[in-house]
Amino acid sequence: MKISVIIPYYENMDNLRKCCNALRKQTVKPYEVIIVNDNPLVDFDQVEFLKGFKVINNPCHRGPAFSRNYGASVATGEVLFFLDSDVVLLPNAVEELQNSFSDENTNCVQGLYKLSLNKVDLATKYSRLFDEYKNRKMKDTKVIMSYCFAIKKEIFESTSGFDINIRRATVEDNDFGAQLYRRSVKILLNEKLRGFHLKRYNNLLSLLKWNFFMFCDLAKLYLRKRYSFMDSSPISIEQRLEKYRLLGSMLLAPVIFLLFLLFIFKGDSLILCYFAILLIFYFFVNINFFIFLANFLKIYEVFLCLFIDLLVNLSRVTGAVVGIITFPKYKY
Repeated sequence: MKISVIIPYYENMDNLRKCCNALRKQTVKPYEVIIVNDNPLVDFDQVEFLKGFKVINNPCHRGPAFSRNYGASVATGEVLFFLDSDVVLLPNAVEELQNSFSDENTNCVQGLYKLSLNKVDLATKYSRLFDEYKNRKMKDTKVIMSYCFAIKKEIFESTSGFDINIRRATVEDNDFGAQLYRRSVKILLNEKLRGFHLKRYNNLLSLLKWNFFMFCDLAKLYLRKRYSFMDSSPISIEQRLEKYRLLGSMLLAPVIFLLFLLFIFKGDSLILCYFAILLIFYFFVNINFFIFLANFLKIYEVFLCLFIDLLVNLSRVTGAVVGIITFPKYKY
């Protein structure tokens, strides 16, 4: 099985170097590695660590969706393995991918992040643990995460590819996953196919900004393409309940924030009482998540994550509202 690795690149050369070095150390080497340069200011001609890899350049900055489609168009392998430039694969990742595709009924394979909390800020720890918690019981999925995702080329070519109108790295995955779901293409999740995620937020504002744009684009995507709430719903009951937990948290967050502001400006003890009750209720709605966090973090970090979670959900709601208001404009 010939596997073509496709890596869209825009920034952070050091992360790309680590990503490529990990590919050279695979127990089973990929058939080819294609770097799609989406940054016209970067010249890869003299980059030593890219020797032996194929580098193609976008004419201008077009975004990750266009880059993946472009890489797929020049790939000659039977399997397209989409990998983000800030993901460092475990040494057996390509071998695991081959094992998955050894079953002729396998058309798509989804990989996951390998959890690592060493020497990172709390915002990054929260984000990585949120992903780990969300994915911990998955078997199959109706959505894809293109940071580590593989698909047979013939299946990919039967779709319209990633939507190039989505310029940011936000919801192009959701859109493509919905295409596969509507075509009844099963996506196999291989829990042994993993890589370390090198992205760091470094501060809370960056985390909130990413969630804002993610849900702004998600709202536009759902309204523009008329995806139903259940189109990308998880398969298992547990995952479906998890989606409802997230939705409930998002609805509670702005109410709690509003009560907090009212208390600050009015100083009414009754408002403070409502605020405390809702905050406690929010904690218990998310109790399983916070218990999960306690397995990895110190107690004070878990309590800080409660407020980070509140702010993240507030940014998601704000982003979704902005997306609804601005969705008639075509740009994401």
